[in-house]
Amino acid sequence: MVNILIETDYFKIIENSSKITSMYNLVLKEQNETLLKSIVSLKKLKACRICNDYKSLTFHAKNITLLNKVIGSISDKQMSFFFNCLTNQLKFLIESKYESFSYLNPREILLIDNVCICLSSNLLALDDTGNLEIFLPFDKTVYNAPEINAITRLPHKTRYECVFYSLAVLVIYNKFNSSFPKSTIASREEITSFIKPLYHSKLYYTLMRCLEKDPADRSIVCV
Repeated sequence: MVNILIETDYFKIIENSSKITSMYNLVLKEQNETLLKSIVSLKKLKACRICNDYKSLTFHAKNITLLNKVIGSISDKQMSFFFNCLTNQLKFLIESKYESFSYLNPREILLIDNVCICLSSNLLALDDTGNLEIFLPFDKTVYNAPEINAITRLPHKTRYECVFYSLAVLVIYNKFNSSFPKSTIASREEITSFIKPLYHSKLYYTLMRCLEKDPADRSIVCV
């Protein structure tokens, strides 16, 4: 039996169920070998294989959902694991392929069992100075870095570390969801104030490295 489990503007998940196991197909709207290889590089998905069209891959799984469906209710331990998955995906893209996302959005992040992957269409090439050039319009959300939300004209060049800021906000939004502003875009000062109770913890310093005011000073490490 074939069933479309999830469908977004950029990808869909097709379920091929049997009595023995569930095989899934991740199908992108367009070819993106780099994005698919970043998923395989995690070495977390069972029986994961890129198809010859470079638009899709197959894998086994028990549970699949989008991050936006469950953010705010994920345990700290599980969110740390997801943070590490996204960190490793970003490191592969940046260090091996010289590409990165300009932002992260939970509507474009897939949770597959204990694996977390970004499937955004805003994957852009880095130039020689570490900049990304944004050409297409985008939504201004609380997950975007301040310099991304400040963009008023396109195309626009920005440092690739803007995505590190987004990564930290995902974790903070999940942990402090009940008090996080929903109707406005929180400033950097507001966001960093949320994690003050975590002061002196490894997580605090990991997040603060992602939230540095100057994008060039930001960095990511696993927790």
